[in-house]
Amino acid sequence: MIAAWSGSPVWLQLEAGRQAHHERYRQRVYAFLEKYHAAYRAEITRAADSLCRDDLLRPHLSPLAQALDQYLYWLRWGGWLSAQLAPPLALEAEEDARRLAVAVMTYLGARLVDDGMDDHRDFKRKQVTVLGTLERLCPRGSPAALCCASALLGFWVLNHGQRRFRQLGLDVCADTTAQLFARIPPGALAEVVCGAAITRDEYARIVQRKAVAYDMILYQNLLAPADPRSRGPLLAAVAISSEIAQYLNDLMDLEDDAGRRQLNLIRHGFETPETFWAFCLERAASGLSAVEHLSQPLRDAAAAILAEVFEASLTLWGEESPAAAMPASQDSAS
Repeated sequence: MIAAWSGSPVWLQLEAGRQAHHERYRQRVYAFLEKYHAAYRAEITRAADSLCRDDLLRPHLSPLAQALDQYLYWLRWGGWLSAQLAPPLALEAEEDARRLAVAVMTYLGARLVDDGMDDHRDFKRKQVTVLGTLERLCPRGSPAALCCASALLGFWVLNHGQRRFRQLGLDVCADTTAQLFARIPPGALAEVVCGAAITRDEYARIVQRKAVAYDMILYQNLLAPADPRSRGPLLAAVAISSEIAQYLNDLMDLEDDAGRRQLNLIRHGFETPETFWAFCLERAASGLSAVEHLSQPLRDAAAAILAEVFEASLTLWGEESPAAAMPASQDSAS
């Protein structure tokens, strides 16, 4: 499949940076991901066990806790992209992997909330969600109650993650996560209440409040110890990558969003596919500009993340590892 953006000068710049990044850091990224996977496995096991701490209720809650554990582990690829920044910033220790693991777990609490709000019984037809499992466990439960249960469990995971940061002495990460999460509901609620009468600028603000703030739970916590002179520009670049990811997701979900009357960028001012891709590539160029004064390895890492966002729109996360994450023969999502 030839990507619509493949001949763009911006894409060629992104691809060159990605290739240089892989040549320089591929093995170190793999090594860090192994540490992250181990830490993440331990953290979600701890969370599932905590949900069943009440001895009397454990027999009833255990199937739900098992579903939570399985779903969160399948979603471990949520940390793969941010992990690209670990080697060039020398954030590769066990403590860095554990910090990312707790961040990913906490971040996925919002995924469970979103599943409940949008009634997602599966993740893009690839994996049954906790909501889908609740439907099986509670066949007589009302759909509205089950959606609320998924959202409630998501808020429980968010709270668990923030408490876990504090248990580890990472109060700054807990505070950062709380501040970021405070930005998300205004965007999500605006998406619900504003209807179709919305400008592109208003939609972009919703994306900033929702998708970008959401992804920053990963990036800001992983990069917490980094030199602010590098951290700021890198965060600016990856924020743009998160914005682009939402726009590309809109393209993939156009039909589904129309059926649910959900906001979608494609319905806000793009007359042709060419104008849509030009807009996304222009935003990617802005991401490159944000890091232009950093060292070449950091510029290449930012380019790799921006490139992977485009590539992921062809395959979807979760079934095939992005080229920057893991080899196809290792730890593929199941």
